Amino acid sequence: MLTARSVLSCTAFSLAMAVGRFAPGIAPGTALAAVATNGYCGYLAGPPLIGLAADLVGLRAALGIVCAACGLVAAGAAMIRRLVLLSPRRETS
Repeated sequence: MLTARSVLSCTAFSLAMAVGRFAPGIAPGTALAAVATNGYCGYLAGPPLIGLAADLVGLRAALGIVCAACGLVAAGAAMIRRLVLLSPRRETS
């Protein structure tokens, strides 16, 4: 069964890999570490924030917010992918 978490993790992983190639002036390892740190923060902060939103607006609306965020991540990954494919590749030494 395809869940939002599996779709989001695949999209976020692709986005993280693209950041290493696209970030100008930043070493790929440093850029990837920054993206991974943000991912872990989301993994830790996400459930409490969803619970807070569910208390304020209801569970259905809170999960709707999560779905909208997944859509934004997917759209961002598609935009970055296009930018990465159009930009010249960096030489690795």
